[in-house]
This record gives sequence, structure tokens and C-alpha cells, in this order.
Amino acid sequence: MSLFSTALHGVEVLLALGMLGAGGSKIGGVESQVTEFQRYGYPQWFRLATGSIELLAGVVLVAGLFVQPVLALGGSLLIVATMAGAVVTHVRMEDSAADIAPSVILLALALIVSVYHMGTL
Repeated sequence: MSLFSTALHGVEVLLALGMLGAGGSKIGGVESQVTEFQRYGYPQWFRLATGSIELLAGVVLVAGLFVQPVLALGGSLLIVATMAGAVVTHVRMEDSAADIAPSVILLALALIVSVYHMGTL
């Protein structure tokens, strides 16, 4: 396994863990998540839907590591879509760069994983 391949798998694991944690906190109704979605003006069902998508993305990304590599493409594309929405939301709310940065970083990493897996099809 090449250094790039090992690094890419590490990024996939980090993305999956991030999505599982973020999705779990939304589904679990962690107070900060409930409050943030209220601040954004989104209904609470949207918090649950977003959390479900994040959980699904994390699971599918992990499945790509162990079952079928093409699944990682699906998981990473879900993350791209979710993080693009998060960036738009933070910009719309005029949040600070520090608040926007995590979503931008996750978006960029998911784009790298997506582009890599598109090239392997």
C-alpha cells in the first residue's frame, strides 16, 4: 500500500468518525445542536434529517474501507453535500471564520476522497 493510499484511508476514517459524532449529537438532541438549528431558523426535523444523513455518510464511508471501495465515493459525496449546506448556512448567518472553518475543512477532505474514488471507477 502506498503512502498516499494509507493517508487517504486515514482521511476516510477521520471523516467517518467526524460524521458519526456529528450525526449522533444531532440525533441524540445534544442541547448545543438543538440551539444551533433554532438559531439557523431550521425546524428540528431538519436537525434529525441532517444527523441521519451524517450517520449514513459515516457508515457508508466505513463500508467503503471494508466491503466495497466504491461505497466510499457515495459516503464522501454525502459529506460534500452536507458540508456545502453547512458552509452556506454559516455564511448566511455571518458566523466567524473560526465557526465556518470546520465545515470547510471537512468539505475539502470529502472532495479529495470523492475525486480519488471517481478516478478509480
